[in-house]
Amino acid sequence: MKRQHAQDFTRGLLILVTLLGVSGCFQHTAGNHENKLAPIEPVQIPEIDGLILNQLGCHPNELEAGSTTDVIFSCIVSSESGWLPEHLILSQVDERGVEIRQVGKMMDDGKDPDIAAGDAVYTATASIVGENGSLRFRASAWREGEMTHSPIYHMRLTPPPPDTGPTAGEQIVTDPNTGAKMLANQLLLSLKAETSRARQSQIMQSVEGKIIATIPGGVLQLGIPGEATSTTVLRAVRQLQKYPETIYAEPNFVDEVDELPGD
Repeated sequence: MKRQHAQDFTRGLLILVTLLGVSGCFQHTAGNHENKLAPIEPVQIPEIDGLILNQLGCHPNELEAGSTTDVIFSCIVSSESGWLPEHLILSQVDERGVEIRQVGKMMDDGKDPDIAAGDAVYTATASIVGENGSLRFRASAWREGEMTHSPIYHMRLTPPPPDTGPTAGEQIVTDPNTGAKMLANQLLLSLKAETSRARQSQIMQSVEGKIIATIPGGVLQLGIPGEATSTTVLRAVRQLQKYPETIYAEPNFVDEVDELPGD
C-alpha cells in the first residue's frame, strides 16, 4: 500500500512539472512574439566629420517643361581634415529628401565637364527631363558607413515658349532695306540676369513697351505703340540696344511663305 501511494505521488509530481514546463514555454514563446512585433528604429547613418557639401550649382538653372536638357551640375566640397571623396553621387530626390534615382557620379578629375582636377569642385553632366512639378537634386559623399549630403537644390521649370508668330489680327510689315518680315508693333528683348525689376521697367518705358509674354531664358516679347511700320519697330530696337543691360533687342521676325506650291 505504501508503495502504491509513493507511485501515485511520483506520477502526480511528474504531471505537475510537465504542466509547469509547458506553461513556461508558452510564456516564453509569447514573449518572443511580442518582441518580433516591436517597432524597428530607423538606422541613423553618422555624418562624415568635418566634411561639408555646399549647395549645388546648375547650368542652365531652369528647364522648359516637357523638354530634355543637358545640365552641368557642380558642388564645392569643404574639408577640415583635408580628406576629399573620390567622387560624389548626384541623386534626384522627392520633397521629403528620399532618393528617387541616382543621376550619376560627380568627379573632380579635370576631365570634361570638370575644369581642374583637385580643386574640390565636383562636376557632372546629366540629361534632365523637365517633368511636371519641381525637380530636386542633392549630392552625397560616403566613407566607411558615414554619409554627408548637400542641401537639396530646387530646379525651376518654365512653361513652353509661347508662339511668337502672328495670330489673327496681327499685322506683318516688311523692312524696305532688307526685305525682312516682322510683326508690327512687337519686338524681343533680353536683359542681363542681374537687372533689377525697377531698372527693367525703366528700360521698357523708354519705348513704352508692355510685356506680352515671357520666353524661357528671360526673353521678353514686348508690344510697342506707334504706326504699324518696320520703321517703328527698328527705332525701338535701336533705342533698347543703347542700354548696357541689354543682351539683345531685335524685331519679332516672321518666316512667311509667299506662294503655296501647286500639285
